[in-house]
Amino acid sequence: MLIKTLIPLALLMILVALPSQGEEPLTSLDTFREARSAYDEEEMATLRSTLGAAAEAQQTDFTAQWNAAEALRISASELRTRRQAHGISGKEAKDMRQQQAVWAIDGQVFANRALLLAKSTSEKAASHRVLGELYANSITGMMSGMRNGPKAKEHVKAALAATPEDLECQRAIGIMYLNNPPITGGDIEKAITTFSHCHELAPDNDVYLVLLAMAYRKDKQWDQALDAAQQAMAVNSSNSNATALKRAMEIKVEAAK
Repeated sequence: MLIKTLIPLALLMILVALPSQGEEPLTSLDTFREARSAYDEEEMATLRSTLGAAAEAQQTDFTAQWNAAEALRISASELRTRRQAHGISGKEAKDMRQQQAVWAIDGQVFANRALLLAKSTSEKAASHRVLGELYANSITGMMSGMRNGPKAKEHVKAALAATPEDLECQRAIGIMYLNNPPITGGDIEKAITTFSHCHELAPDNDVYLVLLAMAYRKDKQWDQALDAAQQAMAVNSSNSNATALKRAMEIKVEAAK
């Protein structure tokens, strides 16, 4: 009698656990992106470990390697954006750069594996893009810049050449336009144009709007920077980078009156 009772119960549990028809189960990377949007750092840390462990256990699987690399890229990029948007300096900024570099260097292992495993054009482009961004995020000073800057540019340009319409590739080159000095390809007008294009095609992406706000801020276009920051907050009220930029730009706009 007990066995007859348990079997239907077990089947019911399996059916409940399965996604409904037409519903795609979330991957750990999807969940990681959601945690990033919510600025849930504890969940992000847990999922970084989960994705890293999966990549180590499946070293010949492209998706496992790329997912782990992208999670670490998002983490490093987010830390850099936070430092810039909040105007953090001194020891705190130095510590953030070091943590950014740690995540970036760890991610390079997975990204290099992904690049070796990539078969399709899109897989190769995605691998080049994430690897290039990880090299850029590992720069903490002049020496690491000389070593990793050219690698970053090489991989991002390879990604963009393969998939020029991909918005993440465009975002990656836009960040180089934003952050690099002119001698190594920095160009604030190109940064503004690139992030504006990304925003036009993906208006609900708060990351693109924050980058656009930072580009306008660097060009001292305070009103436009404020507008972009406000739009980012409207898309994602949890985006603390947008909040910090909004407050800073309100001061600049008021001072310019």
